[in-house]
Amino acid sequence: MTQPPADLGSAAQKTILKVLIDSQILQNFDLYAVTSDSAHLHIVAAWRDDRDEIKLRSQIKTSLSRALNKRFAKRQWFVAKGGQNQVIDEEHLHQLIHCYLPKHAGIYWQHNGQDDDKP
Repeated sequence: MTQPPADLGSAAQKTILKVLIDSQILQNFDLYAVTSDSAHLHIVAAWRDDRDEIKLRSQIKTSLSRALNKRFAKRQWFVAKGGQNQVIDEEHLHQLIHCYLPKHAGIYWQHNGQDDDKP
């Protein structure tokens, strides 16, 4: 690692959330929930095409990095691989969205089923 870890402060977290919400249509995925703190980010998303999770994760990270570089300083914002756990079933999804993710200290956003979700 050539740089110190990125600090995802409040402004960076808000930028991340806006980019994720806005990029769903263009990148063809459904965002279920997002949470972050100053050190890391969790995204729960689904997609219906045949892309593998590595390709979608790369597309999302590229969009986020571009927006963060534009708003803040150009740097490496995310680690190359990152976590890649898949949701196993509805019970696991519920546990993530309602128990695990809300415990993080930073932003927490959950899709509420409406089309006008904005941070």
